[in-house]
Amino acid sequence: MKIFYFKGLKIKYVAPSSDSDRAIILCPGLPASPINEKRIDALVQKNFHVFLVSYPGYPGSSEISFLSQNPANLISELIIFLRINGIQEIYLNTFFLIGSSFGGSVVLDVKNADKIIAISPVIDYKNLYKKNHRHNYETLKDHLLKSGYKISRNGWDQLKKGKLFTFSDKSLKKKALVIYNKNDAEINPALL
Repeated sequence: MKIFYFKGLKIKYVAPSSDSDRAIILCPGLPASPINEKRIDALVQKNFHVFLVSYPGYPGSSEISFLSQNPANLISELIIFLRINGIQEIYLNTFFLIGSSFGGSVVLDVKNADKIIAISPVIDYKNLYKKNHRHNYETLKDHLLKSGYKISRNGWDQLKKGKLFTFSDKSLKKKALVIYNKNDAEINPALL
């Protein structure tokens, strides 16, 4: 697994043995969800270039703060970069995104992905945590800070107000698969 950095993103990369032009970008939830290397290997065996993203502000990262930029915009710029410049002399043309929870929000807001899988994406950040007093923005923020994240105050406020993500891509119905549990207290099925 190789590691490279792109505009504050830390990216772990694994290439398939073929000259495939297909890529999968994995966008975890918060804090960074563990993604099993066996799963990455299975995707590589299916001839995908696999990119695992850590958002800016992750523990031990550069001085760029988490949410100082919309992570979806950074992923979109990464896709453009990889389409134009390629990686290891291979030009990538097809990009699949897989994200869960916060990462599900990220992938649904990326404008130039070919296909998207969003697992329990949080869509309604403005009304998140209204039903659970033990889990709220302050407990999440405290947890992230204790985990070593550097958080942008302005970005955090935009997230809480529901203004960080726009979800304005009208083609989502054709290119996105959304998976969620109807009993999840934080995911509003009506919004999905």
